[in-house]
Amino acid sequence: HLYIARLKANGVLDGSFNIGANGAVNALVIQADGSILVGGAFGSIGGKNRFFIARLTTNDEVDLQFNRPTNGIVFALAVQPDGKALLGGAFSGVDFKPQTNIARMNIDASLDADWLPTTNDAVFALASAADGGVFAGGAFTVADAAPRNHVARCDAEGVVDPDFSLTVNGNVLQIVLQPDGDIVLGGSFN
Repeated sequence: HLYIARLKANGVLDGSFNIGANGAVNALVIQADGSILVGGAFGSIGGKNRFFIARLTTNDEVDLQFNRPTNGIVFALAVQPDGKALLGGAFSGVDFKPQTNIARMNIDASLDADWLPTTNDAVFALASAADGGVFAGGAFTVADAAPRNHVARCDAEGVVDPDFSLTVNGNVLQIVLQPDGDIVLGGSFN
C-alpha cells in the first residue's frame, strides 16, 4: 500500500484495495458516481502513468478514460454541486493547456476553458460553496492580478470576488465551509 490505502469501517486495512502510487497522495475526493479523484506528487498510480492526478473507478481500478495530467503537484481537490471538479496545486498547465495553480474540470473530465482564475503561487486548499463559488487558500499573494493574501473567493464563473479581501499572514492549508456560511481556515498563520 504505497501512498494510498483504504480502511474498512471497523478500521481494518482493506487488502482488496491494492492501488499503489510512486509518490505522495495529497488529496482525495469522491465524485457523485462513486469514483475517486486522486491528486499528489506521483507519476504513476496503479501501474498506469498518471501525472499528479488520476481517477479510480468504483471497481478500484485506474480509470483509463481519465488522463488529464498537470505539469506540477496537485495539493487540493473538491467537487462542486454541479459535479465539476476543482484542483489546486503548483502547476502551470492542465491537460497540456495553460492554467496556473487552480483549475476546474467539466463532468466529462475536460478542462473548463471558460473558468480561468490564476494565482501567483501554490493553492493548498479548496472549498466549494453551494452557489458555485470557490474559496482557495495557499501560498499566493495575488489572484487574477488582485492582491489576495493566502485566501481568495471566486464566483461560479471564476472571477475573483472584489468584496472578499482578507489578509492572512501565512499559508492557508485547509478551508471548511460551515452550514451557516461561515468559513474556517487552517494553516501556518497567526
